Parts: sequence; C-alpha cells; structure tokens
Amino acid sequence: MAKINASGLTTQLRKASVSIDGNSAEGCATSTAAHFKKLLENAVGSAFAIETQLLIAAGGYVDLKENIEKILPVINEVQKMLNSLIEKLKQDSHKWLSANG
Repeated sequence: MAKINASGLTTQLRKASVSIDGNSAEGCATSTAAHFKKLLENAVGSAFAIETQLLIAAGGYVDLKENIEKILPVINEVQKMLNSLIEKLKQDSHKWLSANG
C-alpha cells in the first residue's frame, strides 16, 4: 500500500469539514429553495468526502483506526440529517418561497 500523506489528508479533511458548515450557512441565506437545496447537496458531498478520506486513513494508519471507527457514525448521522433536510425542503419548497420571497 502506498504511504498516505498525513498532512495532505488533514488539509482535505479540514476543507471538507468547513465546506459542510459553509454551504449549510450560505444556504440558509438564499432566497430560493432550489439554491438552498444545491448548497445542501454540496454539503452532503463534503460529508461523503470526509467519510471516504477517513476510511482511507483507517487503512493506512492502524493506530488511528479505533478513533476513526468512532467518528464514522457521526459523519453518517450528518449525512442523514442533511439528506433529511433536503427532502423536507423539496416537500415544503412552496413554504420556503413564501417565507423568504
């Protein structure tokens, strides 16, 4: 197995983590449900990127595997919450538009 660049992986994890918060916050400030949904979808993508990066790290850093296994359920929960919000937004898009338009 190729050596994993810990510094690069750490940077990627930080960027993806900030992206989840940033996209969610920016989405709250949008004037259309479609734009909010798109930003939430970007946040979900970042959550899946974190999951993938952690799985790669777990394979390359055996000493971190236990901690990573504790973090993965939290990431999965974030993914579920974001997807649930996206689905709710799809169902209630007319309410969003009247409240923010």
